Amino acid sequence: MPAKYRDPEFRRFAEKQARTACPAHILPRIFWVDRELPAAPAGSPGLTRFEGLWHSWQSDWLQDETDAAQLQGSRNALVLTLNDIIAAAENE
Repeated sequence: MPAKYRDPEFRRFAEKQARTACPAHILPRIFWVDRELPAAPAGSPGLTRFEGLWHSWQSDWLQDETDAAQLQGSRNALVLTLNDIIAAAENE
């Protein structure tokens, strides 16, 4: 993670900006996620894994002839990864 994202003051500023920009009925949950966790096994929750699954889902979504099962599979993989990231963040 770049140094500015490790700075607690910058994080507070960025979180405040996100909360200020959200409508009053939305309460954002902000997670600071590393590309990959140090010494983590392959496939562990991290931004690199999420981005790969996001691009896969996006390419399935943008194709005209993608069947529903394929789209559902890539969506489910994306959701499971997001749940893993949230669980890892809450356990820290």
